Amino acid sequence: MAQDILDKAQGLTDVYVYFKHEDEGKGPAFAKAFEGLLGR
Repeated sequence: MAQDILDKAQGLTDVYVYFKHEDEGKGPAFAKAFEGLLGR
């Protein structure tokens, strides 16, 4: 999924990713892990 986003977001300056159905407050941890997959 990370590579798909990188491919489709080429040339864009802002991309928003939402983690749906996340009720335990783990969104920030998911975002940090996803950021690592994107190589950021």
